[in-house]
Amino acid sequence: MKNNWNKILNELSYRVSSGTPDLTNEQHLIKLWDILKEHDWSVDARVELLKRIDEQGKERSCPICETMCKQGFNPGRDNCIAASGAKGTGKPAQDKEVSTDKEKEDDTTTDSDFNEDDYIYDETSTNSEGIEEAVDLQTEDEFSDNKIKLFLLKHGYGTHEDKDGNEIKAAPGNKTSLFNEIISGEVVSIIQENPDLTDKEIAAILEERYGDLKGFKDGKKKLAISIAAGRNKHKQMNDGVDLLNEQIDPDTGKEKIGKDVKVRTFYGHKDSIAKMVDLVKKSKGPFYTSEGVKIEKEDLIKLIEASGGGDNPSDTAMIGVDSEGRGIVMFHSDKDDMTAIQANSTVMKQINTMIEDIDKMDISDEEKQKIKIDLEETKKKIKANERELKQVVVEPANKLSDKLSKDPETFLQNIKTDAGLPRYSQDSEQKPGEVKTSVSSKLIHVTKVTSDAKKRYLNDKYLPEGVTAETASEADKVKAFLDWVGHPDRIKENEERIKRGEDPIEPTGKQMQFLQRLARQNDMPLDEQIGEVKERNIKIQHEAFDKLNEREAPDGTPLGTHIEFENFMKQFHLGEEGVHKYPGLFSISAGETMVDRKKLQHCLGIKDMKGFKERFSVSKPGEGERITYKAGSDKTVITGRDIFYYNDEGKKIAKQTQRSKQGPISKLATTYQYDKATSDCFKTGTKP
Repeated sequence: MKNNWNKILNELSYRVSSGTPDLTNEQHLIKLWDILKEHDWSVDARVELLKRIDEQGKERSCPICETMCKQGFNPGRDNCIAASGAKGTGKPAQDKEVSTDKEKEDDTTTDSDFNEDDYIYDETSTNSEGIEEAVDLQTEDEFSDNKIKLFLLKHGYGTHEDKDGNEIKAAPGNKTSLFNEIISGEVVSIIQENPDLTDKEIAAILEERYGDLKGFKDGKKKLAISIAAGRNKHKQMNDGVDLLNEQIDPDTGKEKIGKDVKVRTFYGHKDSIAKMVDLVKKSKGPFYTSEGVKIEKEDLIKLIEASGGGDNPSDTAMIGVDSEGRGIVMFHSDKDDMTAIQANSTVMKQINTMIEDIDKMDISDEEKQKIKIDLEETKKKIKANERELKQVVVEPANKLSDKLSKDPETFLQNIKTDAGLPRYSQDSEQKPGEVKTSVSSKLIHVTKVTSDAKKRYLNDKYLPEGVTAETASEADKVKAFLDWVGHPDRIKENEERIKRGEDPIEPTGKQMQFLQRLARQNDMPLDEQIGEVKERNIKIQHEAFDKLNEREAPDGTPLGTHIEFENFMKQFHLGEEGVHKYPGLFSISAGETMVDRKKLQHCLGIKDMKGFKERFSVSKPGEGERITYKAGSDKTVITGRDIFYYNDEGKKIAKQTQRSKQGPISKLATTYQYDKATSDCFKTGTKP
């Protein structure tokens, strides 16, 4: 067997917190065992090596010990002869000489209080002496939310009825997020029962327990992510309990938490929130974060009730309580990985948030009023522009209705077969011949009989005489829909609603997708008109930002940049409000990566918040902004934009993206994501 000792050594050095392996340290030996396993060492070979380290190391060094010694590391053996000729002492080796190049050092080293090893994923787990029991889905417990979690695993994501006819709706997200949020919590309990289980063994247990349930089947592709997230949550709870058990509460003179902690994991459903509140109310307390910060019961309950919102953007939670009623609490925002979308919004919501921020500022009421008037005017312009976006389908709808009338059978058959729509080529990674954007998949959103559909177009006004919503053919329903969209009465009614300050009645997002794709199928592409409307939307935002920057915030920074900074802090979990007031209370769980506030600041390059804010910058028109275009349009059809954020060193750290999420004929939605270099730092600890 050929072994690369240098690779093994380097990996071991990377995984231990000090960067200097010590083969007298049991935890370091455990990590070495895992590395050897990754290098395909047999169990017998690993046992033999560790035996040599333990029993013979004082007489003769093992191969890896020799390599470590020669490279300046101390394997903890007295016979170690380093390259310098100095004999080992059994004490940690001296640190290697580091570069004196200040600029290079700043880019490659970590902060003095930042420990990369705390964030490195490890497939092995150890149980804390402080955790007596973790509550899994198979356990009856008055404070657990097992009932709702099992119900949704059984039925899958969406809205369902229970046996009593009550409507049960999943927490916000989708089918894979439901899976990850529930299963990662279950993994915590499984590992607590047996910390030596491999990922494969955990997967087998989960498959046996829940493999036949719809919610499990829907998310199974993400199983590895959920197991990794569960391991990290388990470690975080273990570490937190151990820390609190060592700390003394000055009010009681006792340890902050005992060694008999029962841990419960919670999903983000309203029933889950109610169970958390009940547990906190009926527990004596006090409650602490994983860093030992005390939270008053009243504040904790408010934060729990705010779950999924601005003050507490968490999807899941863990609460551990000991026999005396003392507790530890952790909230998590669950992601597939750190490149995923971190937050969602809309342009209109952003402006409303701006108005709220202005109200909180230490400026005169007169100045507040002027700014708010400007922002309200911006809202009016954007709303009017979005209405224009909806109007681009009116003329095509009338033309399509006429075409359907001439040959309903062929028209409908073309819809169902996606005839004439672009398809993937032989060179594509997609299936050759597969349609790129399907109109057939959206047909159901027009033909399905609902109360809204009956009220709008499946009625006597638009259906043939004597035909009802229940007896109408698919062709009848499609024509009724097209006639309603293009009818002057609908347009006039909407104008009246707007005058009254009411929202106009428009087709749904899915119906707009149907219209846009149907128009393309029939050689009536709407791309240019849509692009023009979106270009105007971006221009309106540019003008509003520039106008804000003509004013100063109370701290002297341009007002627009100041507001965007506060927005950045909120969307990327760096604010000082809500859960962010309590160190160790909130973190982002992304599979193998766990990101807390310390790691966020490290990877974003925040050395001190004051300096970061002073030099923070956001895209301006023509600077740091990327306009996005429809593929193949030669940059003539605008689809949206990317707005970049820069830290105090001028490095790109994140972006805000504005796109239409429900097809081209829908208002711009806003998402927030970290830059790739920032995401890589979350995994490795190395700053970009």
